[in-house]
Amino acid sequence: MVLSPKSAARASNIFKKADLGNVTRVRRAMELSEALALAPCLSLPKIWSTPAELEAAYLFLRKPSTGFAALMDAVQQETRERALKEMSVLILHDTTDVTCPSASPDEVGFLQTGQAGFYVHHALCVSGDGNRPLGVLWSELWGRPQRSGRGGRNLSGPELAKLEYRESDRWLEGVTEAQLWSEGCQQVIHVMDREGDFYRLYEHLLDLDADFVIRLRHNRSTEDGVISECLARQPITVQRLVQLSARKQKTMPSHTHQGRPARKANLVVRCAELTFRPPNHMKKDSDDVTLNVLQVLEEHPPKGQKPVSWVIATTLPIKTVAQIERVIDIYRARWLIEEFHKALKTGCMLEKRQLESFESITTLLALCYPIACELLRVRSRAREPGLAAGDVLRKTLLDCLRAHPKARPLPKHPTAEEALGVIAGLGGHIKHNGPPGWQTLAAGYMALLSFEQGWLAALRTAAN
Repeated sequence: MVLSPKSAARASNIFKKADLGNVTRVRRAMELSEALALAPCLSLPKIWSTPAELEAAYLFLRKPSTGFAALMDAVQQETRERALKEMSVLILHDTTDVTCPSASPDEVGFLQTGQAGFYVHHALCVSGDGNRPLGVLWSELWGRPQRSGRGGRNLSGPELAKLEYRESDRWLEGVTEAQLWSEGCQQVIHVMDREGDFYRLYEHLLDLDADFVIRLRHNRSTEDGVISECLARQPITVQRLVQLSARKQKTMPSHTHQGRPARKANLVVRCAELTFRPPNHMKKDSDDVTLNVLQVLEEHPPKGQKPVSWVIATTLPIKTVAQIERVIDIYRARWLIEEFHKALKTGCMLEKRQLESFESITTLLALCYPIACELLRVRSRAREPGLAAGDVLRKTLLDCLRAHPKARPLPKHPTAEEALGVIAGLGGHIKHNGPPGWQTLAAGYMALLSFEQGWLAALRTAAN
């Protein structure tokens, strides 16, 4: 996917605030960011046309003085300024892995699959309605020093348990830092999936007096039995028909990331205020915590389909239908961080870059944060009914889209959504098969950019 010059400039201007030691390095960071934003799905040698520009880019990526931490500080400052203008924000927390096919595991670490790569924990700040990404408030990187996947030398059960316990501290640190960076906003709500369901985190959030919406994975003990028994006794308070997007199955772990086709689901909601008991190993040092809990359940799923079943714990009120629906909508907004990760990996081709050192890969990651947010913003805007294609795509790309021999016909005055659909078609997307994903959009844009290069070369030749 490609950004307009205006969007690319907005992404690169963030690095004006970077403390890189001198003006030349700041200018270089902005130039690299803008070049990446204008053609994020191209390889680095193709983004920078001359050997001198390419060498300067690689030199910048390798320097510790222009590394991840310095660039990340500028990203955080910009995100904070945007959050303060919004006043009410959601902070979406999640962890993803970054595969590094050209790097050695000794340099970057091991993923669970045994491949070379590292993990990143993000706190992504979005608008209070959950529609617009504002930026990354916190990011933590780490690699596992030993392989813990199938084959080879695996970490033992106790070793892996200790490692995962230490890694869980990233959730506590992420909440603390995100809370500090968003200080001054009228309302800050932390949103997490099932990985955030652990007792230490609840205690930490409550100590910070922070609001949150977290999906549960444990059927915890309460004053009146386990959670499922307590909720089963509650009446249905809300019924709602929602559109579920298609989802591909993930291989690890497949039991928690099963695929599904797009469909509509009729959901019912039951609510209760419940007091959680601490786990056995924490009973000496921890107190009970009282939270509002919602069960969102698809009671009659289609044959062969696993029902939608969410149990959500929150500090937000759930006394009215409007309050209950708001909590559900806030949790559903969590999907935006999944889209953010796809924008980084596929939209910005982060995992395709043939970089070998941890420093260069993570420096590129920081440069890509504003670009990924702009890509999300543009794609979100492109789905607005009636938005003109020219508002999100430059004129030459639209001209090339009309002239491309393999592109579907484009209306005389196309909307942004129609133009993106035609671009996705170049990448293999089938019309009427749901909204295009990042992979088909990226493939389509690569084909279109290649065509544009020939188109512009032909125009220059004709002019001479």
